[in-house]
Amino acid sequence: MSSNSEQGYLADILAQPEALAATHAGLVKDFDLGSIPAQLRDGKFRRVVLTGMGSSHSIFYPLYYQLIKQGLSVTLIEASELIHYAIGLVQPDSLVITASQSGSSVETVRLLEITRARAATVLGISNTSVSPLAEQANICLLTQAGAEATVSCKTYVAALVALRWLQAGLFGKDLSEAARETAQIGSLAQKYLKNWQEHVKSLQTELVGVKDYFISGRGPSLAAALTGSLTIKESTLQHGEGLSCAALRHGPREMMRKNAYVMVFSGPENTYSLNYNLAKELSAQGARVGWVSPDAEKAVYRLPKAPDGLLPILEFLPTEMLNLAIAAINNHQAGVFEHATKVTVTE
Repeated sequence: MSSNSEQGYLADILAQPEALAATHAGLVKDFDLGSIPAQLRDGKFRRVVLTGMGSSHSIFYPLYYQLIKQGLSVTLIEASELIHYAIGLVQPDSLVITASQSGSSVETVRLLEITRARAATVLGISNTSVSPLAEQANICLLTQAGAEATVSCKTYVAALVALRWLQAGLFGKDLSEAARETAQIGSLAQKYLKNWQEHVKSLQTELVGVKDYFISGRGPSLAAALTGSLTIKESTLQHGEGLSCAALRHGPREMMRKNAYVMVFSGPENTYSLNYNLAKELSAQGARVGWVSPDAEKAVYRLPKAPDGLLPILEFLPTEMLNLAIAAINNHQAGVFEHATKVTVTE
């Protein structure tokens, strides 16, 4: 590993257990959705719009599928696309749920202007209490991840904790289950990350000669697949693609040869066998496959056993080990921005 072992991106990765625990404690103390659950129950909102950019867009997949299960009309769309091509979704009877770590990215600020003009209700998730999103949203859930150097990591997993509470709170459910689950997430993350050096070394050996990187899953696991592939690009300067397991079969499978690596998430039980069969087939085809599951053989891919509600958080951790390994192989200091900025201010 680089001499930056106690700074920047790596330090943020290792601080995730603390960020998760702090966010849980903050939600226990101050979780309040105001009148939104009652308005949702009474049918005030004809549609729910989930929106953000980058990891703050992909993060919504677990909530997206939960809202669909409840029979709601819900749209998941990038904030920039919403602003410029789908503004008709923002109406007085719309509930817009948006995430932004900084709360002040250019799309977030523009979205707030539009929702205010159109009298839509905004529920925000942010890591910054003094920001346009925190100050202007009808309700804003704050995470407690602390300052982050560059690549989204501890702010991302902390926001997933807030979204786990939101899944319950939106429908007026007892929050005790969400509280019990998120109370343990910090220690579960620590259990995995305590062996981070061994994880990275294991991957370095496995990845020698790899040219193409893929991360794949289904349902809620798409959050980690898409965000993980994004962080490959920005933390290692290598190309990575995130896509569903089904989409991987439609064309990209042809690339699954000895120079290709694919990380596959086992995900929830209902599609476990489909994902497992895909992983076996790709391995037989010649690709290097990392099967991420609580029952995985290799420690780097073995997640701590946890409720399904915590899987999207834990699945993200092996993608970070992947980033560190790719960077080390290419003699690159992981997570150092040369052109990108932490807060995007230009559309």
